[in-house]
Amino acid sequence: MKTRFIFTRITAVLLAFILCVTFTDTTSIAKAKLSDTRLTMWTNDSSCISLERAASKVTWKSSNSKIVRIEKTSGKYSQDVSLETGNKSGSCTLKAKVKGKTYCCKITVKKGTIIKKYSGRKSKNVLERVVQTPNSLIVRYRMCAAIYDKKKDSPASYGESIRLEKYTDGKWNEVPMAVDVVFPCEACALFVIPPQTSVSRAVHLEDYYDISKLEKGSYRLNVNVFYPDCINPYVKFKLK
Repeated sequence: MKTRFIFTRITAVLLAFILCVTFTDTTSIAKAKLSDTRLTMWTNDSSCISLERAASKVTWKSSNSKIVRIEKTSGKYSQDVSLETGNKSGSCTLKAKVKGKTYCCKITVKKGTIIKKYSGRKSKNVLERVVQTPNSLIVRYRMCAAIYDKKKDSPASYGESIRLEKYTDGKWNEVPMAVDVVFPCEACALFVIPPQTSVSRAVHLEDYYDISKLEKGSYRLNVNVFYPDCINPYVKFKLK
């Protein structure tokens, strides 16, 4: 009788322990969540997402690696993931799977910087298009770096600052900005353009200027690009 009592107590303790472990494990999975369930990125951009409070190995997968690719994972359970985009815009789903449970993040990639090969012999700026609406004025341009000696020449590079000028009275006059903008120091925030590479960018002038006051005429935009073989920081366009 005593042996049966002891066996019953041992069984009860084991069952309680199993239930406790199961409850703790289920609770840890239930508490896990993505740092973002919706994310907006740009072409040739990078970002990071985490599965917070993950308690075991996390497996990540992109539904379309041509839009968003997984660069690397990190953390004890690979709960942190670094993401990279290329030239392709669109949308895809990033999935994190842990112990049979899947967490999803919808990622939208918008058209931003486009990087391509350039086979021309001279470096140059190319105006791609100007899109004007009542509420926006978007200037997209391409910076093309020809071949250069990376060991001898300073690399082709560009900064984020801009300056708009209008041609009046036989000379170029700066257009005053409508808002106070502090651009990063060019010496500290230059982006390198590799040799034989072109970089396409778009500037939303409505973010800096009162576009309702921009009259018809010839304009040029200083995009602060520097080439080893020439200095031509402008793209020219006309408003009609």
